[in-house]
Parts: sequence; structure tokens; C-alpha cells
Amino acid sequence: MKLLIVILSTFFTVAASAANYTDLAFEAGFRNQNADVTNSDTSAQTAYQLGLSAAFPMVNSWSFRTGLFYTQKNFQVKATPNQNYKFTYVEIPATAMYKFMDYAGVYGGLNVSMNMDSDCNNNTCHKVESLVTPIVIGAAFKFAPQFGADVYFETYSGKIEQNTKNIKAIGANLMVTFD
Repeated sequence: MKLLIVILSTFFTVAASAANYTDLAFEAGFRNQNADVTNSDTSAQTAYQLGLSAAFPMVNSWSFRTGLFYTQKNFQVKATPNQNYKFTYVEIPATAMYKFMDYAGVYGGLNVSMNMDSDCNNNTCHKVESLVTPIVIGAAFKFAPQFGADVYFETYSGKIEQNTKNIKAIGANLMVTFD
């Protein structure tokens, strides 16, 4: 918990001091998550994500895009009865963004994801990874001066829990920007 408070404080301090040089946005949206589970079929589940994002200009049209997000990673294992897997993460993106217009760009990189809570069918999950780094690619654009959208695809081949692997998600967030 202390680490989370330090990370939040650092992020907000940097974001506040760089507000004149940064694209800062509040984002909230939905993601559809799925995973492979040993010896079972799964079905995707919809969860949500919310947080802050910031793009710090670097060179020409390139920016360093980061933020702080609360993210749910849920899916269902088809069994009798069905089993629900629910994971909650705090994520810090570390991505490079190429803005091809003032209001639109594409990005790619890693999300540093720290597990905050896990629930595997109302039981304790087995060997949950506390830190994972999925690969993310996406696009962010504004459709009005203070409003926009962020769409993304996220994947990683590692495990987040002993029986899960090949986790993938697609998502879309609405953005409220602070220009």
C-alpha cells in the first residue's frame, strides 16, 4: 500500500508540474478480457478501466505516454458450474506515442501492472503474479476540444495465475482532456 501511495504522489506531482507541457486526460471505459486456462474453455468477460493518462512531448511528433489506471481483468471458465476469475490491477503505461495530428496518435509499449486483488470463483487463486508487463498498442484521438477516445489491444503470453496464460484484451475509454 505504501508503494502505491508513493507512485500516486509521484505521478500527480510530475503531472501537475508539467501541466503546461503535457496532454493530460481522465479516462474511463470498458475492456473485454480473455485467457487460456489449462484443460478448460473460457469465455470473455467485460470489465472496466479508469484513470489518468499523460503524454509528455519528446522529439518532433513523438511523446512519452504514461498514466495511472485501475483495471479489472475478468474472464469465465466454462465448467459445471462456470467459474469466474476476477483480477484487479493498478497499471502504469510506459508507451511511445506518435501524433500524426494535434488531435490523434498511435502508441505502443508496455503496461507495468501490479496485482491489487484476485478472486478465482470465490476461492483463493493459486500463485498469482504480483507484477506483470503486458504489451499494449492503441490509438487516442479527440472528437471535440475537451473529449476524445482511446482504443487499445493488450496481450501477454505469461501467466497471471498458475492455471492461466495467453491473456488478451481489447478496450475503449472515453477521455476528458485538460488542455
